[in-house]
Amino acid sequence: MANFKYIKTVSLFSSLFLMTSMAIGGEDDTPPDVLNACSQCHQRTGNAAIPGWPPLNTMTKQQIVSKLKGHREQIVPDSMMSKVTFKLTDQQIEDIAEYYSAQEDISQQPIRMIPPEN
Repeated sequence: MANFKYIKTVSLFSSLFLMTSMAIGGEDDTPPDVLNACSQCHQRTGNAAIPGWPPLNTMTKQQIVSKLKGHREQIVPDSMMSKVTFKLTDQQIEDIAEYYSAQEDISQQPIRMIPPEN
């Protein structure tokens, strides 16, 4: 029983660490580390991983900044996003918006079919 309690505790803290990772990436094209929390629902590409959630790669940088700050300031009541954004700094929000607004929207591209070999 003690092992199970330890595993649950470690799992909880690992999840919290991933959700609140706030380090910023370098000057290259590497996504900011803060995207670890974002990409769980919005993927690294910005496409929504959950149907009905907004694809970030279709928004402008300013739209993303506005939405993230709105969630952080709890202008959107009872939002799941406010739990993710409450520790974000203005610079981290800018970095997230810069990254996702630069991603290509691949959600509407046709799937390339590979013909079977004869």
